[in-house]
Order: sequence, then structure tokens, then C-alpha cells
Amino acid sequence: MNFIIFLDIDGVLVHSNSQLISQRFIKFDPKCVAVLNSFCKKHKAKIVMSSTWRILKNQAQLKRLLKKEGVEAKLIGSTDWGVYTDRGKEIQQWIKNNDYNGDYVIIDDEIFDIKDFISKEKIIHVEHGFEQGGLKQEHIDEWEKQPP
Repeated sequence: MNFIIFLDIDGVLVHSNSQLISQRFIKFDPKCVAVLNSFCKKHKAKIVMSSTWRILKNQAQLKRLLKKEGVEAKLIGSTDWGVYTDRGKEIQQWIKNNDYNGDYVIIDDEIFDIKDFISKEKIIHVEHGFEQGGLKQEHIDEWEKQPP
């Protein structure tokens, strides 16, 4: 594995203007998905789900959902939940449990429970993503401008 994205969904791929399909499902924004797909292709990235959606759906359901919504990168797992109250710790634990020493980034709109555990260079912060349209190319560009 070359590169992993720890992915949030709400505020990243789904936002306040996303299309409501039913009372139980909101469609991913195709523009946000296109930005994610481009980033994944460029970095040959795979996805680990760190979103609360990992609690609502099992791995097979998440894989089908991502594929149905146009996400091209392979889902290889999810962080554990319930063990820690902070997603930053959950991500650190996934890295340790999977003996992963490659590169990674976290794409999330809320980083209050991440930023104390993961360096900011590893975070693409989609600030106010739910209110402001989710993941955009400008978020990627800002992260990629950081010095290595």
C-alpha cells in the first residue's frame, strides 16, 4: 500500500445541498466525488473509513455504497469505534494494528478529535464542509502546497 486516505463522509462528500434520496439516504455530491477520485488516482490511494458511517454499515455495504456513488478508490477497511472517544486515537490504532508505515492523509471537516493526535500535515481540513459544499479542489491544493 502506497498511500491511505482516512475518509470522513459527512461534510466531505455529503453536505447541506446534497440530494436527499430518501429519509435514510443522502446522495454524495458528484463534484466532491470527482475531487476525491482525482486525488486518489494521483496518489494511488486506498481508503480507510473513519466516518461515523462505518458504524451504520458493514464493510460490504460501505464498499457497495462507495462504488454506487462513484468513488473509484478501493476501501480496505475502517477504523475501530467505541474503543476510543477520539478519531485521532482510532486512526493511530488502525496504523499500529495494521503495521502500516506508508504515507497517509485524513480528509475530514471536523478535526477537533483528530488534531491533538495527528500532525496537521496529515490532515486535509474541509473546514465548514457541511455548510460550504464539501470537498473542493482548493482543499487539496492547499494541502499539496505544504513543504514535504
